Amino acid sequence: MSLPLLITLGDPNGIGPEVVAKALQAPPCPPDRLVVVGSAGVLQEALRLVGSPLRAVPFSRLDCVSWLQGTIPVLDNEEFAPADLTPGRVSAKAGAASVAWVLQAGRLCLERKAVAMATAPIHKEAAALAGYREVGHTELLAHLAGVPKVYTMLIAGRLRVAHLTTHRSLR
Repeated sequence: MSLPLLITLGDPNGIGPEVVAKALQAPPCPPDRLVVVGSAGVLQEALRLVGSPLRAVPFSRLDCVSWLQGTIPVLDNEEFAPADLTPGRVSAKAGAASVAWVLQAGRLCLERKAVAMATAPIHKEAAALAGYREVGHTELLAHLAGVPKVYTMLIAGRLRVAHLTTHRSLR
């Protein structure tokens, strides 16, 4: 079997879970390769909100994941419980969970246990409230990988655009 593609859930109080739920309706790759990193309960609520028949199934380890028809495996280490969900509210707990999921997915990719990762939006203020200085995905992953310089590149067809400043003012 091929290595899975990981999708982080984003800030559970933000739009991340809904974006992921909508993306899972018509996945770009075979469903037996997708694993969400986040909260199964939060994803299940988002699936309900978008009218999806899919069911989120929690797993505590990537090597235990199984793919069954109509289900989405979620690597859920219980950093964030559905009871903590307050949509639209900036919270340190949501920020900590969203960063933990990005770092967990990043580590699995670095360990070559996943082929790649896609990330849903995190809330930078919530991440900062949780005590993270590197509050963008790019900075978090650069720190995790131990690389001094990284760039975000956007690709559309033959067009390639790299950000000169990301999450930092020119001033």
